[in-house]
Amino acid sequence: MEDGRSTKPPNIKFFVKLTDFGVWNGGVKRTEVDDDLNDVQNEFDLGTQGCQIQQGNPTQLKTIASWRATPYLQYLINTPKPANHDREVCSIMPALTQYKENKGRLPLWDQEFLGDEGKRLGVVRWDRALPATACGPPASAATGRRSE
Repeated sequence: MEDGRSTKPPNIKFFVKLTDFGVWNGGVKRTEVDDDLNDVQNEFDLGTQGCQIQQGNPTQLKTIASWRATPYLQYLINTPKPANHDREVCSIMPALTQYKENKGRLPLWDQEFLGDEGKRLGVVRWDRALPATACGPPASAATGRRSE
């Protein structure tokens, strides 16, 4: 990428917009408290595996009011050419890593689950229970986006 404006096969452009902040109770959004959330700090982190972020700040701490006013975050991600084979897997793993003073890692993607024999059982969505035979996500768990 000589001029910084074109992408080539090992490059990925990735866009993130955090929206729909709110308090949910019993599946219902409590909009009467939306303004009370404006000063709450949230940290976003874009993790990768098998690739590197070339452009864009991977970790950002902002208030919800700032997130609401922020346009899409833009990232340029590069996957280096593998030495021993013709492909590489790039996992992109966006997450919230801080809410107020609480730190952790809340994935913002669906997680693929494998059975005891390594067979793909499917994708676990946030609104569904884990499969009874699930043994955990593979090392590269970024398979899609969070379901609504």
